[in-house]
Amino acid sequence: ATTTTAFVTFRSVVDRLLVEQVVLTSPLSKAPDILATVRAAPECQDIIWKNVAIGLSQVRVRRWSVKCMQVLGLLFWSVPVASIQAWVSVEKLETLQRYLPAQITHLRHYFVLKSFLRDYLPVLALMALLTVLPRVLAASAVEFEKFKTR
Repeated sequence: ATTTTAFVTFRSVVDRLLVEQVVLTSPLSKAPDILATVRAAPECQDIIWKNVAIGLSQVRVRRWSVKCMQVLGLLFWSVPVASIQAWVSVEKLETLQRYLPAQITHLRHYFVLKSFLRDYLPVLALMALLTVLPRVLAASAVEFEKFKTR
């Protein structure tokens, strides 16, 4: 498999800046519409070395598919939000009467606790979902989209 990533070292900063500003392509290449993109290399520790060898066409297909999944996730965001709201409601907690009879009985007598659970438990559950979401998206970028840098 061929890679579309290369690292080049220049002897001076001026040379590097000149090459970054020049459009690099060859009319003899198999795909003249693909230009060589030149930019400063990231720090060594920011490079995900196992993804460097992934070809540009595969990266493009993966990015497109992830964008489609993100659009679908955005469109259907109300489904997990509504599910969380339904699962952590006080009424649903009262259905646990047979598993936690003493706790549910106490819940009926303590209005402050019941109102706290009714008002804040769904918010805390959504905050937990929003805390996990960036980690899931970062993992999909590295493992599925095959990002080459952090």
